[in-house]
Amino acid sequence: MWQFISNLKAARPVYNRIKAGKIGRTLSERLARAGTVRIPDVLNGMQLLCGDETACPEDYAAYFALDKGHGTRLLRMANAPYFSQNPAGNSATLRTAVVSIGFRGTAELACALSLRRLFEQELLVGPYSTDRLWTHSLGTAIATRRIIQTKFGDERSAAPFLAGLIHNLGIVAEHAMLFDHGFADAVQAHVLNGTSLIEEERRHFGSTHEEIGSVIGRCWGLAPELQRLLGHHHRPVAGKPGNAQYNRLLHAVKVADWLCFEAGIGYADISQNLAEEYAGSRRELRIEAEEHALLVQEVKEELAQYRRVCDL
Repeated sequence: MWQFISNLKAARPVYNRIKAGKIGRTLSERLARAGTVRIPDVLNGMQLLCGDETACPEDYAAYFALDKGHGTRLLRMANAPYFSQNPAGNSATLRTAVVSIGFRGTAELACALSLRRLFEQELLVGPYSTDRLWTHSLGTAIATRRIIQTKFGDERSAAPFLAGLIHNLGIVAEHAMLFDHGFADAVQAHVLNGTSLIEEERRHFGSTHEEIGSVIGRCWGLAPELQRLLGHHHRPVAGKPGNAQYNRLLHAVKVADWLCFEAGIGYADISQNLAEEYAGSRRELRIEAEEHALLVQEVKEELAQYRRVCDL
């Protein structure tokens, strides 16, 4: 899947001169074709289905019918007591599995399965690997959804889960294209200096995963709030006046990101010196210490179930 990168490296040895837009545009289509169905088609399609009150189980099942492995994971989830809404746990078809898990849960699984293979790249730097980055992304997705559900009662939308899942998509692109040309050094400096990765990215190759991720989001045609979040999840700017929904999603992703960092869930690209900034988002959402502690335990449990049942 990454063979094209070798050709790019041979043609462009000076990577710190490549702009975020160039990286994002070059990788967006390559990354999009990582599976049977184009990834943006899955992400956008599942969001549309969740917002369509006329959607039926067959609409969701149709995606899983295209990939036998994904269909198998859907059935496994539907028959796992932790995830199933059916106490009997006897789903035998994709349709009954969708009914058992629910529309939102099915959409979240589809998005996670489509994105997972992007995080299967080789090469390690200290505590960093794409597998540990995936663990952090999945944990952030779970935490973001739980925060939005608890504080705002949004039970239907897959957007909170998806926002957490893709917030570090730009890092995947950097790994693929810049590993030996600044990215590995930036990760190492982030670990050694206790700085945030975004600071070291600017220092080592002049772009950030926010900028690159935002370009990929635009190329994939993701919802505007997800594009904006990809570009501002570390240093957020206020949404448009009156856009409370975007602001609360942004704060929820920041709280979830910090929660996973503190709990040691996967590889986190932030650092302790940002504690007050992230605490500000927690205050905005009025999450008390007891709620935060309970959320940590819930996220760890669901993440373990996700990985055990769905092999994610």
